[in-house]
Amino acid sequence: MDGYPRETSDNGQEMESSGEEELEFKFNPDASLIEKLEFVELVNKSRSDHAEPAILVAAEWADAEVCEELVKQGADVNVTDKYGNDVYQCAALNTRERGLELIDFFKDHGAKMERRNENGRDAVIQALRYSDFEFAIKLFNCYESRPESSKSFISHCILQDLLFLKFAFEKDPSVFKVKNSDEIDRRITYDGASSANLEKFEWIVEVTSRIDEDLVKSKEWQLEILMYAALNAKYGEEIARFMFSDHIKNDDVTREEWTDLIVRVMSSDLLQLVNFEVVKMLVQRGANLNNVRIEGNTLFDHCVTKGSIQAAQFVYNLNLNSTKIGVDTLLMSTKNLEMFEWLVDRPIDPDMMDLIPYFHHCFFKMGVRDMAEISAPILRSHVNVPIDTYDPPLFPLQAAMVIESLEAAETLLEIGADLNVKYQGVLNLLLYCLGINYLDGAKFVYSRDKSQLYGKFMDTALMITKKLGNEEMKQWLNEVLRLTHSALINWEI
Repeated sequence: MDGYPRETSDNGQEMESSGEEELEFKFNPDASLIEKLEFVELVNKSRSDHAEPAILVAAEWADAEVCEELVKQGADVNVTDKYGNDVYQCAALNTRERGLELIDFFKDHGAKMERRNENGRDAVIQALRYSDFEFAIKLFNCYESRPESSKSFISHCILQDLLFLKFAFEKDPSVFKVKNSDEIDRRITYDGASSANLEKFEWIVEVTSRIDEDLVKSKEWQLEILMYAALNAKYGEEIARFMFSDHIKNDDVTREEWTDLIVRVMSSDLLQLVNFEVVKMLVQRGANLNNVRIEGNTLFDHCVTKGSIQAAQFVYNLNLNSTKIGVDTLLMSTKNLEMFEWLVDRPIDPDMMDLIPYFHHCFFKMGVRDMAEISAPILRSHVNVPIDTYDPPLFPLQAAMVIESLEAAETLLEIGADLNVKYQGVLNLLLYCLGINYLDGAKFVYSRDKSQLYGKFMDTALMITKKLGNEEMKQWLNEVLRLTHSALINWEI
């Protein structure tokens, strides 16, 4: 154990061998049960506002006899402290002999395993970080959940510092093998490629090569490592360069295999974590991405759909034949204002003729004003063009009233929409709003153009109101008439 760090626990206390605490508190395993219980109470009282359930204090300081008595008194073996530490995490801080005994005790009494504290550590990792390998491996071998029962000890601890992994391997080389199996756990190498730094990954490969040299030489494994390295945002490039310099021969890999590898990387749910320097290396080795489609989309549109502006920028800069920014691409970006702004600033596909369906669509999706301000330069010339997706076609302002979005209507006016549009060449916008029973829309139009209720338009408005039987609409028109003619017109609905 010499040369390996022993950390402070999550509650700030070190193990018994730390010195100061040991001078003040020293558990006597030969004391009577009453004296042991008093000791546990004394330790807990010394923590003042950090006092914990007695069973946790006993797990950390005492033995199975004390824990058994506390359980008889009603102690809950599944309780945790305010840091999320359970009985196993506390037992990991006890002496080795007592800790090993307590694993059996708490397991037999139904204490839940595999729980993590607020630092994301379970008791296995807690023990390993205190260089108590025997406790860590014994508890790990008790884990029975599906993920843990089919992995190796090193895979479970892969995110820990290399020092701890080496310590475990020196204690027992079988930590690289799947639990209850002689088969090496490939997951160690994959997890290492996706999360480790180069030093840790090189060590993992070195050990793996000693155990299974054929695996490290196989093209399947090498390509899989590159795939995971591409998901290592921080260290992936270093790991990929290591693989290319020490293991992978470019002539052994076909263009189709490079292409397939990139598709797998770009199809990942972790697209935001992709290391595009690694992807660039794969492209440079001959991948052909021009005809790639993922879930029916071009590679570029796929990146836009996933909301990864970094991925979209990377693919755009490849100048693929399939990369075009059209209506569909813009529609895909409506949930991401940053993406939308970047797309609008790129050259638009000259074949894109009708942007209005997209512009109308954005009203439903997100902040209309922000999007309209960005898109105004390319949409202004289309803002008074009917939208053919409606039957009969509607002008954008009319469509805004259909969805009852005055914000959309305001934005359309700001970029040049004509307030005097006519529905089927007959009804002005105010009358159209009344006709679709949208009084707020009618008031909006009236506040900007009172002439849309002058003369014969008022007669039409009264007719529409009478047909709809809308009392609020009737009251509003009466008020307009009162203000414009200084008299109430009595009419019946």
